[in-house]
Amino acid sequence: MNFFGHAAIGIEHDEHPAFVFGTMLPDFAGMVRARLDSAPWPDDADSRRMAEGVALHHLTDDVFHGAPDFVALCHGAVQTLEARGLERGRARAMAHIATELMLDGLLVNDEALRASYTAALETGVDALPRVRFARAGEEVTTLVRRIASYGPPLGYRDDDFVLARLAGALAGRPRLRLSPNDEAIVGTWLAPHRLEVTGRAAALLEHVRSELYRTPPDVG
Repeated sequence: MNFFGHAAIGIEHDEHPAFVFGTMLPDFAGMVRARLDSAPWPDDADSRRMAEGVALHHLTDDVFHGAPDFVALCHGAVQTLEARGLERGRARAMAHIATELMLDGLLVNDEALRASYTAALETGVDALPRVRFARAGEEVTTLVRRIASYGPPLGYRDDDFVLARLAGALAGRPRLRLSPNDEAIVGTWLAPHRLEVTGRAAALLEHVRSELYRTPPDVG
C-alpha cells in the first residue's frame, strides 16, 4: 500500500495527525533509503502516537500484500504485461506499484481524507526532529516538506502521471529501468488495469479493514 492509502486506513483507527503521519512515515523513509532507529521513541504524546502509526503501517502492509484481490490484480497484470513483451521483473514491479498508485487515485477523491492527509503532513514536518533515524534522517525531512508542498496526490487519477511515477521510481535501478519501448507497453496497459483496480477496490479495502480490526498493531 502506498503512503496515501496508509493514511486512509490510519484515519479509521485514530484521526490524530501525528498517528496518521506515523502510518506514512516508513514509506517516506523507504523513498530515500533512510532507516528508522530501533531505539525507543521519545516519551511524549505525539511521538507515542507516531510510533503507533508506524506499527499500524507494517501490519497494514502485511495484510494488504496478502489480500486475495491484491494478489489477483498483480498476478493478472504480470501475465498481461509479459504477454505484451515486458520482462518478468519489470512486469512484477509495474503490477505492484501501479496497483497501489491507482488505489490512491480512488481514495484521493475523498475531500475529508485529503484534509486529514494535509494536516498529518503539516504535523509531521514539525515532529520529524524528534524521530530517531539510523540513516538519512535529513533526507526524510526534505522529502516530506516537498511532498507536503504538492498537496494531495490528485495526479494518481491520471494514467500519464502514473506512468511518469512508475518510470521515475525505477530509474535508479538498472535491472528494472524502463526503456522507451517498455514505457509504451505499460502506457497502453494502464487504462484497462485501472478499471480492474476500480472493480476490486471495495473488496480489497474491506479485507484489509476486517483483518486489521482482528489483529491490532503491536507497538512494542
